[in-house]
Amino acid sequence: MLTRTETDTVSLDSRTWTYTYFEGPSIAELIGKVETIDGPRTDVSDITTYAYYTSDDPGLKFLKGDLHTITNALGHVTEYLEYDGNGRPLKIREANNVDTSMTYHARGWIETRTNDGQTTTFSYDNVGNLTRVTQPDVSFTDYEYDDAHRLDAIADNFNNRIEYTLDAAGNRTVESTYNDSAQLRRTMSRTYDQLSRLQKLIDGNLDETTYGYDNNGNRTSALDANTNTTSFEYDPLDRLVKTIDATLGETLMGYDDRDNLVTVTDSLGNITTYTYDGLDNQVELDSPDTGITLYEYDDAGNRTAATDARSVRVEYSYDALNRLTLVDYPDNALDVTFTYDVGTNGKGRLTSMSDAAGTETYSYDARGNLLSVSRDINGTNYKTSYAYNGADRPTQITYPSGMVVDYTLDAAGRVTAVDKTVNAVTENLVTGVTYEPFGPVSDFTFGNGLTMSATFDQDYELDNLQSGSLDWIFGYDDVGNITLIDDQEPASIDQSFTYDTLYRLDTANGAYGTEDFDYDANGNRTRYQNGIVDDPYSYEPQSSRLATQNGWSFNRDPAGNRLDKLNGLGHGQLYAYGDHNRLAQVTDRDGTGDTVVGTYTYDGRGQRVAKTADGVTTHFIYGLNGELLGEYVGGSTPDVEYVFLNGQPVAVISSEWVTVPPPMLWTYVDNDDPGTSSVGTWNSKTDAQTYGPDHRLGNKNATATYRWTLNTSPCCGESVEVRWVDHNSYSSNVDYTIVHDGGSSVVNVSHKAGGGQWTSIGGYFGIQYVEVSAANGKTSADALRWGHPANPGPPQLVESVNFIHTDHLGTPR
Repeated sequence: MLTRTETDTVSLDSRTWTYTYFEGPSIAELIGKVETIDGPRTDVSDITTYAYYTSDDPGLKFLKGDLHTITNALGHVTEYLEYDGNGRPLKIREANNVDTSMTYHARGWIETRTNDGQTTTFSYDNVGNLTRVTQPDVSFTDYEYDDAHRLDAIADNFNNRIEYTLDAAGNRTVESTYNDSAQLRRTMSRTYDQLSRLQKLIDGNLDETTYGYDNNGNRTSALDANTNTTSFEYDPLDRLVKTIDATLGETLMGYDDRDNLVTVTDSLGNITTYTYDGLDNQVELDSPDTGITLYEYDDAGNRTAATDARSVRVEYSYDALNRLTLVDYPDNALDVTFTYDVGTNGKGRLTSMSDAAGTETYSYDARGNLLSVSRDINGTNYKTSYAYNGADRPTQITYPSGMVVDYTLDAAGRVTAVDKTVNAVTENLVTGVTYEPFGPVSDFTFGNGLTMSATFDQDYELDNLQSGSLDWIFGYDDVGNITLIDDQEPASIDQSFTYDTLYRLDTANGAYGTEDFDYDANGNRTRYQNGIVDDPYSYEPQSSRLATQNGWSFNRDPAGNRLDKLNGLGHGQLYAYGDHNRLAQVTDRDGTGDTVVGTYTYDGRGQRVAKTADGVTTHFIYGLNGELLGEYVGGSTPDVEYVFLNGQPVAVISSEWVTVPPPMLWTYVDNDDPGTSSVGTWNSKTDAQTYGPDHRLGNKNATATYRWTLNTSPCCGESVEVRWVDHNSYSSNVDYTIVHDGGSSVVNVSHKAGGGQWTSIGGYFGIQYVEVSAANGKTSADALRWGHPANPGPPQLVESVNFIHTDHLGTPR
């Protein structure tokens, strides 16, 4: 084949691929091999070039005619460096100069693959069935076969197993999952007809779903365990044309002569239309909810423009490898630019994205794992870094605040513990994570000592959840909808739920009362009632756009975006959208006018990265799977950072700058220090409670006093604290007299208790002396200190950790 051309017979647009081959008698081994493939685009050079070895390697690493390099349209080269004697590649060097090496079994099966020093190993039985795959972190999966070489079991490092029972045709009739103690934890069974079509699916609770078929093998019905039936109808070309739900609501599908779906008519008769060109590119979408959207394409089938029902035209540009490089909005501030191939290990990968918030850059390791994301948001930079083990499983995240979260993995590669380190101090967040075999988490312990324990039925439906005082038992209907949450604490917070025949929530009962929900045939909510509120909903004709709700009305733009929510007085909220069709601003409207209450900025992926509300701007940073890692206020100081376990948030780390009370600067005066004097008899006594080596004890005497002379500055207030030794025989009515610039003050205390500690007797200006009297009984005179706070230091970052326990709201506690 020299050329391949596809032509739109209506517009006569076409796209052509051109192929060249090696010719001529010079090297016979090259004759007929592909030399170039020139893609269909004419706006860029999109030629892929193939080169071959022209002579044999003396060491026989390659032979004449073996593929040597593939060079893509941007000049990135993949090089094949070595082959074995059977023409199988032994070493391949990709465009980032990273080598991948392979070894093979004598019978040609790949045995090892090594990339950047990490080796994956493949094992086989004597007939070539793959029996084990061992990852570079030594986690492995074993595969077992019956005598007919059909897979009948899978096992992991811990001998958790999935076993398959097969019928004579090789269909899996039973799947059983066992833990390492050979206990059955999950099961599922199936029955098939004589044509190996699935007839029944029976879950671990023996709930059955039954399927019917027509003579062409098309599925015509599904009868679920609640005896609700969904039916399917087909045209003579076996294309699905009608779906009839359990309430007899019909959805209709229509097709063109190239089998493209062109119409969908919902249960209310609303029609969505799809239009295609002769090359099967969708060029128009006419939706009763979003209006008419038009699309344009280049010769390679890349979408180059989209014009929505608001007449907003967005244009798209691509590089020679058909990678998106620019999303061009009418509002240039929203433009998104994608850059590739820059930096170490960057070839073939996205290395930066510039958008309305700023620029985000990416770095990679040799195996293509994302090492860091540096996100600029309106001039503030946030860097998130990642580390991986040899099997490319994430083991560490360094958050923008500098907090390091480490994940400990077991021999099967599952997370068993989560720790955080801040300022070289490590704290456990989650420990002792255990799992159901090939299933969900079953137990772990939070860093605050509380445990989470979950038990599951043989469908892996959650039966019981316990965490601290939380103890819930769950009930389900026969198709798996939750019907009961039985709280083992007060019965008043039990919850129960019912569903309609399409499994939309019908009623909910709990401490909140009884809630009732109604829907139309399309699933739009038409009424909500709770015994106090009766909240009706109405929709625009021939669409699913909400028009009114209990006195609120909603207006929309042609693309279906909600523009306002207003009551009968015209009060409520206004919503503004950018050219990217995302909410940009929210405005409150009342009798005094309009007030902007929120503005929003999005990155090139559509994730909200900045919000300004009540004068405070918050920045948002996301993780590898789109999970929210942190919310930041005022630059690099984290407001809140979130830690996850297998996608489930388990801890909230909150930080704020606070002014820490400064330390006191004390001056100490002990017995016999300069400035002390006494009247009457004060005997020296030793006791474990004394400040110094001894204290003075005065017996009851109306004239016996012990004095500390201070003469502090009159400009500054000073706090005064005293110590004594307590004893049951000592006075409970002891007077301390403080003589100061404002006169004299008397503080009365008991020496029967409170000994061996500093006790405040107030703060004063210009203190001349402090005197204690033994007039009312035995009295202890031990020591005195006076002082004032030091100058306040700079604010300090104070961190708090809240653990997200597993109630239905994930409430931090």
